[in-house]
Amino acid sequence: RLAHMESALNYINENLSASLSLDELAQKAGMSRTYFSTVFKKLNGLTPWEYIGLKRIERAKRLLRTTNKSVLEISLDCGFNNISHFNRQFKQATGLKPVEYKNSI
Repeated sequence: RLAHMESALNYINENLSASLSLDELAQKAGMSRTYFSTVFKKLNGLTPWEYIGLKRIERAKRLLRTTNKSVLEISLDCGFNNISHFNRQFKQATGLKPVEYKNSI
């Protein structure tokens, strides 16, 4: 069970820019959607979507620090298909808008 969950976590981390679905994550772990969600939260303390969002924001922070890409490019690179959703998620996680974060570095 743990090895299956690890393969799902690796898949998430390697595909943050892709559109991920609960069906494909559960399939990677060899579990039903419901069981996968339950086990994932029990092991990680977060739902799959909370975990994915957190990892995407961590990646966005790294890209804002280390590249000259625009906020739009970074949001797309991190799997957000809507810039306003990215801005909201980023501010919720960091307390700053992406532009403010980039300017504070």
